[in-house]
Amino acid sequence: MKKRIVEDASVFFEVLGNTPQESKNYVSKSMEIVHEIILLLKKKDMNQKKLAQKLGKTEAEVSKWLSGTHNFTVRTLTFIETALGEEIIVTPHKVRSNALKYTTAIYRASVNEEKSTMHNAEKYNIKSKSERLELSAA
Repeated sequence: MKKRIVEDASVFFEVLGNTPQESKNYVSKSMEIVHEIILLLKKKDMNQKKLAQKLGKTEAEVSKWLSGTHNFTVRTLTFIETALGEEIIVTPHKVRSNALKYTTAIYRASVNEEKSTMHNAEKYNIKSKSERLELSAA
């Protein structure tokens, strides 16, 4: 039995080795999209049936989409994004243009946290940096 599994695996790797790179990229991107949709469904506490109802599709059709072999159109992805209230596909340009916004928000949050820590340090008469760090970690 073990020999049969090894033989089957060698055939798999031979086929994989002969698969064109664009096919590998296609499968990889399709799986990333499906994974993102599944994560969003979990985040929204939704299942395939609820998504299908929101989209006016059958549960079987949504199940087929989430199998990983569906060739999504931009229109279908947009419908799914609208139903979930979240983006699935984000272009590199959008990421770059929003990077400053996100970085600024993170910086402001850290500054506000530092101000809060400093305020509490003054309030409790903490003078050393190590004492302030202990306070911020608490």
